[in-house]
Amino acid sequence: LGEIDAEKQGLYVVGGDHDWSCYPEHTAELRDAVTGLKKQEVRIPGVGHFPPSEHPAAFKDAIVPVLHELKARYERA
Repeated sequence: LGEIDAEKQGLYVVGGDHDWSCYPEHTAELRDAVTGLKKQEVRIPGVGHFPPSEHPAAFKDAIVPVLHELKARYERA
């Protein structure tokens, strides 16, 4: 995992705060293992494993900024 550069490769981790199959601690372990992932971890409050169906508005609020950032990154390249 240490060979992955999240910023360079456009890797984001998006998860619900109430996802019992992927606790925030699991995301934190991944975040700490992958270079650059600290700025690219998104936790969505109040949702579990399926944010798009559990709370579409919260998912949209979380994912739209990620998509805009990725789009901007690739337009600059």
